[in-house]
Amino acid sequence: MESLLRNCAHQVTRIEGIRLATSPEDSGLRMQQPFTGSKSIASIFLSHRKALEQAHNSALSGGFVLLEDDCQFTTSAFNRALKFKNPPDDWDIIMVSPRFRDRAEAAMPRKKLTLRDRLNPFRKSRWKRPLKRAGYVKLSLLMDQFVVSGAHFVIFKDKTTIAKVLDKMHKLEGLYHVDYFYAGTFNTYGIDVKGVMAGGFGSDNRS
Repeated sequence: MESLLRNCAHQVTRIEGIRLATSPEDSGLRMQQPFTGSKSIASIFLSHRKALEQAHNSALSGGFVLLEDDCQFTTSAFNRALKFKNPPDDWDIIMVSPRFRDRAEAAMPRKKLTLRDRLNPFRKSRWKRPLKRAGYVKLSLLMDQFVVSGAHFVIFKDKTTIAKVLDKMHKLEGLYHVDYFYAGTFNTYGIDVKGVMAGGFGSDNRS
């Protein structure tokens, strides 16, 4: 990530993520069902909260971009994502190139792929692209049909928005996927930016 942002024109701060060594419950946390015991989901949620708290407490103003370590992008794609034009008037959060899986397919047992499967150029991808050429789409409208994941590249409008997000985070009765939290709680829009990719060691939603 540091190498990708080496020439970034904006201030960049590296924030160490939180990795729970034991289950959330053993760490004194509450999880929403069916995520009891998930260290990865809790760790990612807490890491996002930590980053937002640091942004809120900083002397900086304006928007805030949160990037996870497994986000990959070209310099031109990063610049395009930050120079977005004509976003919806009511936006709070923009998730850049989030990932989608059909909800019905996600509920099915996951098939273990062989090497031949992985190398097959005609294999149908489990990832869908409902945002392709669609501009800004409010993610809450897609959640009945798709499992929305990928809070890898997230743009927050301003400190007022961050304060609102943190307030909701601290009032939750139980933690769950941070992607769902953003998409279902706020005016969160997704936009597909070619050259922005994510995934590798996250906890993309499976249900």
